[in-house]
Amino acid sequence: MKKSSEVLHNLFNSPCYSKLNYNIEAWKFVPYIVSSIRAGISYVYVKNSKLYIVCKHSQFKLEFKYKKKEIMNGLKLFQANKKMLLGIDDIICYEQKQAINITREIIGESFNEKSEGEFENLASGELYDIFERIRERILDNLEHEGR
Repeated sequence: MKKSSEVLHNLFNSPCYSKLNYNIEAWKFVPYIVSSIRAGISYVYVKNSKLYIVCKHSQFKLEFKYKKKEIMNGLKLFQANKKMLLGIDDIICYEQKQAINITREIIGESFNEKSEGEFENLASGELYDIFERIRERILDNLEHEGR
């Protein structure tokens, strides 16, 4: 019976996990990045022979912009000493976007709920118009169903 460490070693060194190993190597490069940027790194990954650094805030991205030459020199030294990330040509940094667009157009959707379009619209302004368009949509659906 094989030891668990031997099984894991064989598993992670298989070709199907090469991308995972490459990303693990990218994380090993993070301690070699300037500490002022390192604190703002959310995560790193490798794609198309480029190392992507995702920052938590736009200020870290600006700091990266000013110190990119230092980071590239550090990457070259890392590649020479550790023999890792040898295929990386460039480093790209961008800000992590937390905002998710949750607004969507409700008018174009169809629901299976039974409604006759009879409700009192107490909204005002733009919201009033939205509810009126919903009411029109419900009445149009009723006409097509033949109720």
